[in-house]
Amino acid sequence: MPDSAFQLANALPGQQNQPLKQAGLILLAIVGGTLAALVALGLLAWYIPGLRGFFWCFVGLIALTLFLTYLFVRHLIREVFRRLFW
Repeated sequence: MPDSAFQLANALPGQQNQPLKQAGLILLAIVGGTLAALVALGLLAWYIPGLRGFFWCFVGLIALTLFLTYLFVRHLIREVFRRLFW
């Protein structure tokens, strides 16, 4: 490894995980916001019967999003394991 590449790799060791931390914070904010919206809509739907259909549509959209995310992640996990062990 040339000296310049070695110096560049070791110059900012904390910066290598920065995009991963930012992605984790963004994901945490999305999940937290979704849960807060779900609780707020649930409470409103409890007291206002006209919002119950909207609440269940929101719950269905969340379930569909989670299922599609699962399908995408499952494919990536299988690909990673296949490359590692086969």
